[in-house]
Amino acid sequence: MSATGPAAAFAAGPRLREAALHGSLRPGLPDLPQEIPGALDSVVTSDGALIVRSLQRAADLIPDPTGLVYERLFSLHPHMEPLFIRDTNGSVRGEMLAKVFEIILDLVADRRYAANMIRCEVVTHAGYGVPADVFWTFFDVLSEVIGEQLGDDWTAETEGAWARLLLNVRALPR
Repeated sequence: MSATGPAAAFAAGPRLREAALHGSLRPGLPDLPQEIPGALDSVVTSDGALIVRSLQRAADLIPDPTGLVYERLFSLHPHMEPLFIRDTNGSVRGEMLAKVFEIILDLVADRRYAANMIRCEVVTHAGYGVPADVFWTFFDVLSEVIGEQLGDDWTAETEGAWARLLLNVRALPR
């Protein structure tokens, strides 16, 4: 995978790394969208730091998790694998995973586009024949793969942060 694929997004930008280390992922929350009042407040603060740290640690352990994520997805939803028949080199899967990392990083930091991007992708994926429940499962699969790869570094606090993020992602208006 190229430097612009999931490995690049997975490693998080310097601003996010610095913010995670100092616990200031989002210095001021006044511009949070009002459509989900308070839903992501905890995620963009302490939970955000835990999520970013887990992504950084996972990036150290698995530079490109694409294969692991899609293997798990296809084991849960084998009817989805044929949709990737033309993705012979994995680049489509890699790009999709990179976008998910970017969305997660936006949700725990600036929240400039993630909610709208998710809404658009639900519709786009429905056009590809992906049921909404399978679309949402992708986020769960990613969390599970990261948790498994982190092993003992996947703490109860990290698991809780991811669980709250996943609940809040599912709560986004559709």
